[in-house]
Parts: sequence; structure tokens; C-alpha cells
Amino acid sequence: NPRSKGAQIALMAQQFLHVPYAWAGSSPGGFDCSGFIYYLYGQQGITVPRMADAQYQTGQRVEGNDLQLGDLVFFET
Repeated sequence: NPRSKGAQIALMAQQFLHVPYAWAGSSPGGFDCSGFIYYLYGQQGITVPRMADAQYQTGQRVEGNDLQLGDLVFFET
């Protein structure tokens, strides 16, 4: 169930709030932004690309009102 997986990912993410930032990190020893997503989703059996730009390209657009727990949000800068 995608909704329960999203909730599990959100709960798991809270365990790592105090893990330090680490350039190119993708493990509990240290994460960068995309490495954190890569790790969390991987723990739930969901394959996502390692790099943020590839994560963005792989996803599908969802309107703000349709966002669900566990969805990724990207900003254009």
C-alpha cells in the first residue's frame, strides 16, 4: 500500500534527524539530500536513483492538493 509505505518512510526519517550531513553520503553515518532519500526508500524496497536530478526526472508531477505522505517535492532554482 503506497500510503502506508509513505508513513513508514516518514517515521523512519525521524530516526535520522541528528545524523550529520556528509557530501555524497548515503548511509546512517552521514547523508546528503539525495542519499537520504535513496537510503530511506531503499529500506522500504523502493528503488530510486541516487542523484537528486535523476530522482526529479524519474518522478511524476503531482499537484499540491494531491500530495501524499512520502512524496518528494522538488523546487526549481
